[in-house]
Amino acid sequence: MQVERMTPAEASEVLEQARRLGSGGLGNHNRVTVVETRRHGVAVVREPTPLANAKALQAPHRLLRMDPVVGTSRINQVLIADNVERTPGILWAGTPHAPTTIQTAVMRDGALAPTLAMLDCAADPRLRALVVEQFPHIAAQFDAVPLSAYPGGSPGPAAASSIAEFWDKYAKAVRDRTGLYTPEKYGSFQQACRQFGLGELELLVPPPGERATGFAEGRLAPAQLSGHSHNLVLGDGDRLWSIDEDRVIPAPLGFSVLTHIQNAHFVYRPDEVRLLLDGHLATVPRAERHAVAANEREGMRRVLGREAAAYLWHLNQLKTLRRSGQARPEAPAWSGDLARRLHESVNNVRVHVLGKRELAVGDVVERARAHLAGPSRQAKMIALANPRLAGEALRTPHAGWSAALKSGRSLPALRPPTADRSIRQEKGPALGEDWWR
Repeated sequence: MQVERMTPAEASEVLEQARRLGSGGLGNHNRVTVVETRRHGVAVVREPTPLANAKALQAPHRLLRMDPVVGTSRINQVLIADNVERTPGILWAGTPHAPTTIQTAVMRDGALAPTLAMLDCAADPRLRALVVEQFPHIAAQFDAVPLSAYPGGSPGPAAASSIAEFWDKYAKAVRDRTGLYTPEKYGSFQQACRQFGLGELELLVPPPGERATGFAEGRLAPAQLSGHSHNLVLGDGDRLWSIDEDRVIPAPLGFSVLTHIQNAHFVYRPDEVRLLLDGHLATVPRAERHAVAANEREGMRRVLGREAAAYLWHLNQLKTLRRSGQARPEAPAWSGDLARRLHESVNNVRVHVLGKRELAVGDVVERARAHLAGPSRQAKMIALANPRLAGEALRTPHAGWSAALKSGRSLPALRPPTADRSIRQEKGPALGEDWWR
């Protein structure tokens, strides 16, 4: 969303105010502070802090950055804000040496708009219907940004120049970071794939030497890699907004929709996925629709497979730690999150790629325990698994935008989540923080 920029004097005043407040919400990449300004109302200060949340970044799933990101956080924020309507406007763009940005705030009923994660989108079909209807149009706005809008007229040599090259780079990034095709790891990955009913590893990530073929050539455009429920907020009028454009890459049209399905932090129903894809396809110019539709299925397999491979990598890291007797100090803090993400990534492949039934959280956890226990105990552990184990739904606190909400501000009243068992994911067991030991 394009807005009038602040003057240097105004920006300096706001940045000083943010420094005095001193305790913004800390995400993995930014410290987010909400301030009141003289002329622009409520604003959000985003200060890049790559080492500030070092403890969280030490966990394997924070270190596993497998996407070929092009451009700095600041460049991406400005590029998208100036070209995509449903993103916060940039009031102050910072400088290469002082990259802190100031953005407009998305509001709802006079308060900072809540994220979908805060509203429990997984449990409320009405909220999901809003997302399914509106997110394809946000993705279409990303698609419409020409690569010539990057500084210098190009995203640079690191970006792919064709769709096939993009998918080759994508698969190589996954293989390089995980080592899943190395002799010492390949067997364990294959074992994990079969443990969760995902078939062969080659289904998730193409092996070395296999080039991407069969894709219809088409245009690349900036795509949002982090369109998950913590980065989507519901503003006034039930309007959906994307609020964090740090991680943007030139990608095939519709890639923003695929990555949203991949890391929404809940599992969509198959009919909802179809509506998301069809809704996006309807926004694509007629001359490009055939190529986008032709690439959709293979793109979905690769994106969802990449996410499942990432969390199987996490699981195998735990297996290595367990066998060596090592204990990482941060492990208890993220083990519950890992169980939830493993559940989501496994089911996304099972449901949307393989057409299999969704596994309950308890079933996924028991299969994970069986994998950690090793081959000798696997059959017994699987036999003891109980998909109907009751407990609390797994949640994780959110840093950044949501953490910046002041405790005195109440969230807007929405209809309470519907206990629709045909839609709501089955709850899993009440997991202790050391379920993986």
